[in-house]
Amino acid sequence: MKRLILKILILSVILFIGTGIAQDRQNLHVDLERLRLAIQKAAALINMLPNSDLKNRIKIDFQKAESEYQTAKSLIEQRKFLLARAHIKAAYQFLLNIERIIKNHPAFKIKFRERLDLRIQQAEDAVNASQRNEAIFMLNRAKFFRQKA
Repeated sequence: MKRLILKILILSVILFIGTGIAQDRQNLHVDLERLRLAIQKAAALINMLPNSDLKNRIKIDFQKAESEYQTAKSLIEQRKFLLARAHIKAAYQFLLNIERIIKNHPAFKIKFRERLDLRIQQAEDAVNASQRNEAIFMLNRAKFFRQKA
């Protein structure tokens, strides 16, 4: 009787661990897909930038992120999931470095501020034409947050 209970307990633990590993693998594939999309967005952003030393610095981090992505992809195919997760995290760190560089660069701040002002002006024109209270409220909130930024 004790052996039967022990076998059932061991079997349930094995099934529990197997289910957890399967879910982790699925999450890893989702993380890899999200990373691929983030890399594509970064590539589009980098292509919009004018040629300069800044773009070259960003490209270096971008190439490192792409390399980490490819490494993670090959590690998943080799079923080395823990290493793959580490490379995915490293790729995200390189993408975060790119984001920091862009956010802290004064020329980009001015350019995006100008675009935001243009969008707010377009929204003002649309709201003034419609005269909806809800739209006016949302526009005023956008102006408020623009001033705070």
